[in-house]
Amino acid sequence: MSDLTIETAPYLLGKFYSQFPQLDLEPIYKEGRPSPRDTRCVSCAKPIAAGAIMHTTDFLGDSFGDAAFLKPFSAQRGCLCTDCKIAIAFFPSTMQFSYAALGSDPEGTGKLVSYKVFGIDDYMAAVYNPLPAPFVLARKERKKQHMIWKARVNHHDVREEDLLFFTSGDTSLCAHPQRVLEVACKEQELLTQAAEIHSVGAKKKVRLLKEIVRLSAMKANLCAPTLVFNDYRALAYGIQDEALLSRLDEFCEVVRSFSSGDKHLFAHLRFLGTLKKTTDFKALIGSLKPREVDMQAIIYGKPPVEPGVGD
Repeated sequence: MSDLTIETAPYLLGKFYSQFPQLDLEPIYKEGRPSPRDTRCVSCAKPIAAGAIMHTTDFLGDSFGDAAFLKPFSAQRGCLCTDCKIAIAFFPSTMQFSYAALGSDPEGTGKLVSYKVFGIDDYMAAVYNPLPAPFVLARKERKKQHMIWKARVNHHDVREEDLLFFTSGDTSLCAHPQRVLEVACKEQELLTQAAEIHSVGAKKKVRLLKEIVRLSAMKANLCAPTLVFNDYRALAYGIQDEALLSRLDEFCEVVRSFSSGDKHLFAHLRFLGTLKKTTDFKALIGSLKPREVDMQAIIYGKPPVEPGVGD
């Protein structure tokens, strides 16, 4: 098993950066100084032996949003290992790699690759085409968040185990992408069955059930959605088939049992379906292709464009 104290997100990011010698990281390396004693990185807990290079956190101003996170048990800020210093202080780390998936090359080259997760298309493409372990996925929700260095590393096969740890904003989440996809498809299957019942022998006009979980409520905050269910038992919907009502009840119980990460993915998947004007979620996911981070643009100074949360 991988050493969880070594293969942190900053370590992987530093390893990824090392594949591009054109990046000018020398100034950050030069800022380090020998540690006066045995200690640990206040960010990732990596041991730093006496005499090994460490970095102070003096460069972080009081307005730095995660300053409290980087304080050790004493009142003074601690020190950082070089990987964490690069992950926190290097400009691409705080911009492009606060919206990125990072993991092993699926082609088996032994290198690391990174996918964009700026927009919702790229985001869902990275979720449903997870890179081989070790794999990190982070996406900030607002300005002045520094994401990649806090992200949790997936040391397992995300696709095989249907278990994804990822970071959204300041929150670490756990989700089951394939289960969420199946539930989204199940909702459409139940809605189709309800529509078929409406079309057979209806004696009066009834309202068509178009969704079980209201997208309008989830859209208010896609990252931490509120689940609101339509009252499909209301007379206005005219659903009297007990077998169908039972299946609808079971569906709602499954959705209520979702983890916070499952709710997050479900809301994004439903919203993407609306944007693409489709309810065939499996075909939609199959059409999404991850896009690699443009390292040439980072190296040669193309200015980044920071997206909005709903992009």
